[in-house]
Amino acid sequence: MSIKLLLENDDPAQKATIFLLVANIFLFFVKISIGLLSGSIAILSDSFNSLTDSIVSVVIYFSVRLSKKKADSDHPFGHHRAEPIAAFMVAIFTIIVGFEIFKFAAEKILANQFNPIGPIALLAVAITFIIKLFLYFYLTKIGKKNNSPALLASATDARNDVLISITIFLGIIGALFGFLILDTLAAIVVSFYIVRSGFGIAKENVTYLMGEAPHKEIADKIIQVAMSIEGVISIHDLKAHYIGNTLQVEIHIELDRSLTLKKAHDLGEKVKQAVQELEEVSTCFVHIDPI
Repeated sequence: MSIKLLLENDDPAQKATIFLLVANIFLFFVKISIGLLSGSIAILSDSFNSLTDSIVSVVIYFSVRLSKKKADSDHPFGHHRAEPIAAFMVAIFTIIVGFEIFKFAAEKILANQFNPIGPIALLAVAITFIIKLFLYFYLTKIGKKNNSPALLASATDARNDVLISITIFLGIIGALFGFLILDTLAAIVVSFYIVRSGFGIAKENVTYLMGEAPHKEIADKIIQVAMSIEGVISIHDLKAHYIGNTLQVEIHIELDRSLTLKKAHDLGEKVKQAVQELEEVSTCFVHIDPI
């Protein structure tokens, strides 16, 4: 499939992953080239971060695409777990890269090997800062709109890259004034940013993968929607858990026992449809309790 065909896709989430992939590949080549020209350990370290981001972007593209597939006989509740799995993979890659950068920079410090830095290094920082700042706002907007853990994980990564760029900038400025160790120390700070980000993404997406219950605010919203249906007397019980990044809900509604079977069934269907219209919910099962 060509890039042109990919860009013709109408799905904003998939378009965002394509843009993310192109941006990360571009940044990798910019950073590796300028890093080698300038001798900056921090920028060279960050280039491998961009390389990993590029690989992860491919994984995210296919996970977003898979999560959009409709339910089938093998996956009766859909493919919503694809995105949290991809986001968890992002976390693992992120943590590994962070540790490798720390190891590389620490070895340089222990060996007392510090390279003189060329001013061209600042160009890589400026380009990265601008692109990643844009990606942070863009991916956050699309990720929230589409309830996409994978895109939100990438947005977090972009935000951290903005902070990393500021750290690298300070390290390079120090190195240009003769404090060469600051560039390598900046690389170590970069590694801590990356590892911390990885653990944060992993923690958030384990919630989705383990089928954790939603926050009270979301549960209250579900109850409020169910109670808004005329004829529902009260909610007897509510159980909800995540299947991927969306919720499966089981709700017990209390109805007047004098209602006909058809009327009670119709009310149950109305509650089901109303709850499933919530963006957080994919499936709702309604149990009817006569009182």
